[in-house]
Amino acid sequence: MLHNYIAAQSIASWLQRKEGDMDVLCNLQEIARRVFENKDIALSRKTTAADVSEWDSVSHITLVLAVESEFGMRFGVAEIGSLENVGAFVDLIEKGLKSTPQ
Repeated sequence: MLHNYIAAQSIASWLQRKEGDMDVLCNLQEIARRVFENKDIALSRKTTAADVSEWDSVSHITLVLAVESEFGMRFGVAEIGSLENVGAFVDLIEKGLKSTPQ
């Protein structure tokens, strides 16, 4: 019984993380659509700047600033410089949301 309870709690925790991840990804996608002025952009965790024709160095800065404004957080230069894909950006946003007082 205890084993089943622990397994159910683990699954529930995983589902909550996935649900939160999708919320952040959806919000990031909407921000990207506004910044890149392209309503058809579809982001996934594996998407990189190379996958989006409008995503250049200037629009990257604009995207970061828009995300900071939307989510009420600030990122360090090293954090932004280490991002390899949208999934890493989502993780960074989620980390910021957890450390931001509600």
